Amino acid sequence: MKRAVLIFTLLVAIGFVACKKVDMNNSNANNPNYSNVKNTFAGLKKSDSLTSSLFGKWELTKRYGGNILPADFPAGNGNTYQFNSDSTYKHYQDGALNDNGVFHIVKSAIKFDTVAYNVIYFNNDNSLFASSIITINSNQLTLAPLMPDFARTVYNKTGN
Repeated sequence: MKRAVLIFTLLVAIGFVACKKVDMNNSNANNPNYSNVKNTFAGLKKSDSLTSSLFGKWELTKRYGGNILPADFPAGNGNTYQFNSDSTYKHYQDGALNDNGVFHIVKSAIKFDTVAYNVIYFNNDNSLFASSIITINSNQLTLAPLMPDFARTVYNKTGN
């Protein structure tokens, strides 16, 4: 299992490194990569990129993996995300606003073997540092950063 995760992480990293940088603001028709990149990241419609089960308030309950000790967090810890239907979010750490802005989700953005993973991007930053595989199972949200050194975080839905 660890070998599969390592191989997956390396493939993702190589894929991102190997990608050509494309000017998203230049709609040059002679650029063959422009249409694919724009449709994948910038040209998403809300109905294609968002899932209504994500909207609401999520509180951190668990952190594990990466180069950090695992931890469980008690209810009311002040580490939350608020995702809104207008594609905005707020992230609170210890009750204080830590980050806010816009987000978008690319469905099936990464495929490994026969499994496709949805990826969430924050503030139009498509880098490995600002993106995570996102899964929602019932009232549990897991963010698994694409950077292998970063810990996974698990949140429980606490409200709308």
